[in-house]
Amino acid sequence: MELASPSPSRTCEKCGATAPDEAAWCPECGNRLPSGEPPKVALSDPEPTSSAKVQEKPVEHAPTAPPPTEPSSGPVSEAMGDAADNDKPPPLPRGTIIDNKYAILRVLGEGGMGIVYLAEDVHTGVEVVLKAVRPELAHRKDVVSRTLAEGRTLARIDHPNVVHLNAIVADASGLWLVMQYIQGESLDQTIKRYKDQGRAVSFTIAVDIFRQVLQGVAAAHREGIIHRDLKPGNVLVRQKDGVAKVTDFGIAKPEEQARVGQGNTKGVIGSLWYMSPEQVQGRRDLDKRVDIYALGIMLFELLTSRVPFNAESSYEIMRLHVEEPLPKVVRSRADVQPWVDEILARACAKKREDRFSSCEEFLATIDGHLALATRSGAHPVVGVNRALEDANVAPTESGASTGPRSTMVDEPRSRWWMLIIAIVAIATVGGAYGAYRYAIYQPPKKKPKAAATAEPSADALPNEPATSSTSAQAAPVDPFTSLPGKWRSEAGTDFEAVLVGDRVEFRVVDPAQLKPADYVKDEPRFTLKRGSDPNTFLVEEKMRPQAKIPFDPRSRATCQEIWTAVDGKPLVATFSGTDLAIDFAKISVAQSNLTIENGKIVGCSQLRGTARGRGRTLLKRV
Repeated sequence: MELASPSPSRTCEKCGATAPDEAAWCPECGNRLPSGEPPKVALSDPEPTSSAKVQEKPVEHAPTAPPPTEPSSGPVSEAMGDAADNDKPPPLPRGTIIDNKYAILRVLGEGGMGIVYLAEDVHTGVEVVLKAVRPELAHRKDVVSRTLAEGRTLARIDHPNVVHLNAIVADASGLWLVMQYIQGESLDQTIKRYKDQGRAVSFTIAVDIFRQVLQGVAAAHREGIIHRDLKPGNVLVRQKDGVAKVTDFGIAKPEEQARVGQGNTKGVIGSLWYMSPEQVQGRRDLDKRVDIYALGIMLFELLTSRVPFNAESSYEIMRLHVEEPLPKVVRSRADVQPWVDEILARACAKKREDRFSSCEEFLATIDGHLALATRSGAHPVVGVNRALEDANVAPTESGASTGPRSTMVDEPRSRWWMLIIAIVAIATVGGAYGAYRYAIYQPPKKKPKAAATAEPSADALPNEPATSSTSAQAAPVDPFTSLPGKWRSEAGTDFEAVLVGDRVEFRVVDPAQLKPADYVKDEPRFTLKRGSDPNTFLVEEKMRPQAKIPFDPRSRATCQEIWTAVDGKPLVATFSGTDLAIDFAKISVAQSNLTIENGKIVGCSQLRGTARGRGRTLLKRV
């Protein structure tokens, strides 16, 4: 009977619950229970690589702690690990197979209830996102229920501006949501990147992204789902084409339940900077107008690089939402017209009956102002682009679509002018549309205007000397795509650079050159991605530690660290046209970072904390 009785050593320090002596985790909150000896997780269970924590974000749902800084203007979320992390079981290692189909590649991020992995479908080679309930919380019915609810929510929404749910997997390994992988960046990262460059997101880009978000949220609302946690961090912008996708429906709820306050959710739900007044006041009868309010805050932040309501305490932020009017965007941006502030004031009205009644109404109001601004030349016509493309035809004053020329003989001359204006607008936007898509990720420097039509190539006209006009209009060489080939570092290490999708991998040629680190032939030592200008690239360094003790093959899953920044600054590479200067992380690994069995290293832990500065090396072509 003594063994079955609770003892002080089995009391959860976090919530006060008690558990049997043999329990390792609290049955109520999932916290690791104290024991008579220090935990051995660091020695017996290898910890995840840095990618498990690169995108870990602070919990924003609890309004009791003061926010340290504005959400999009604060430091990049890059958790360095703390005592709480040691109380959690390590994420699954690379190569783990889920549902006989998905091979885990790395961790994308961690939250209070789940871990998000990047995985690959072994049958198709397509990368997917696996969202898993934390093992220590898998016994809790409320956590499982919330995860299943998110899956059911996503399954009901089929729209190009919402992250797609591929499947729900429930087996012996746990509960998993299999979702579309979006290679790009979250909208809060976009805003921060522009702010770090000393500028705001351009009006054209901001409006295009926001229109897409509106359409994605509208699709959810049509299915009767309100998001309740809309913010830039829950919008992903795909790198290859600039398509915006709404994600993270973890606290979404069917509107009929939200209206009457059904459900088990207690307290304030959402992210404090984007909450509607009725949310911060704790009202239970919520509807889709809470999303309209959050969308207005998001548009304000897109245009100004800051949230409108911020303070030293959560209470003060909530008071501002309830009492203070929205600041004017025109006071900080001369290129924004007064109508923008008018629609923001309506979207963020304190009384929800004064807001837009739907995303469709919000979108139609924006498009109406953009159309007027286009005619007057006040704004670029990009905002009208989608409205015209969706219609596919130019509307007449009566609302009927224009037909062939033969049916227009008797139309008033003013309608002909409207048609001409619409055609010119579409043609103009068509050229600009692709340009600003690229600008979202590659802010361009001023360049000569591209030729309207392609000139004949020198090969096509061998007898004609190249003219200065032809030379001026020739497409410039892309430094990024010129990187592939053989390179050698100052230390004499050889690399083979290979273009793989949107990145260039610098692969190991001779592993002996990197001994005693445990690299293998053709393994990427580091990769480069496009940066802020054509000759600057972002570095993703794959660092394996050096040790006098030999490495067991089992160590390869955990004895590596992915570095993208050191001391809060990103690792970058600069290309001179011939040489490549590359930042790298300096690390110092101790015995405590290694798990050793039978004289060999079988795993590594806490490598994120081994940073001891940064260095730079020079590579030359071979």
